[in-house]
Amino acid sequence: MKRSVPARQAIRARYLSNFLLDLKKRHHHIFAMLEHMPPVAFRILADDISQEQPERMSVPQFFESFSTFHPRTTYFSIKYRTYLFKEEWGTLAPDMDEIEIPFNGIGQTVCSMPEQLEMIVDEFDGILAYFMREAIFEGRPFSMSQDDCDEFGITPADAEALEPSVIDCNQRIRDEFKEDRKRLDEILKCADTVAKRKSHLWRVFK
Repeated sequence: MKRSVPARQAIRARYLSNFLLDLKKRHHHIFAMLEHMPPVAFRILADDISQEQPERMSVPQFFESFSTFHPRTTYFSIKYRTYLFKEEWGTLAPDMDEIEIPFNGIGQTVCSMPEQLEMIVDEFDGILAYFMREAIFEGRPFSMSQDDCDEFGITPADAEALEPSVIDCNQRIRDEFKEDRKRLDEILKCADTVAKRKSHLWRVFK
């Protein structure tokens, strides 16, 4: 059974188009990044009563398909992922220890009502952190190099606006990875010590 959203609360194609175009004017650097992020980080879902499953699309695909959306039966939601750095967990997720599923800093937000769309701007730093962290995992770190700027269509003004956040994210991500490596090295060292002790005892009592 398909879910329903009250008509006055639903995000329609025209409203979403206006929001994105306004975002492009107000915060072009944010728009440029979101326009080129992979769907796992940022995606638009088009839901129509004639379809069983929502159609997933990027920002460019939304504008390319705009004329095909029904003004009354098609409504939209936006899903995006954020990353919360470990040093912020205690402040922003104080009940983390009580959560049954281990918290890894990754969150997912769904905007399904018009008034929620501005959250994208408010949470952009978290979206950027998630994207940059995953990019490092995939072996394609985003450092706002000339190649990155060309691929994402980043203008000099965008680069100036993004630079502080990109530098900060890169440093914090690398610091976390170094801390994780140190912790894992300690675990492996302890495991090796235990294995050696067991091997020695096995030889003694053999």
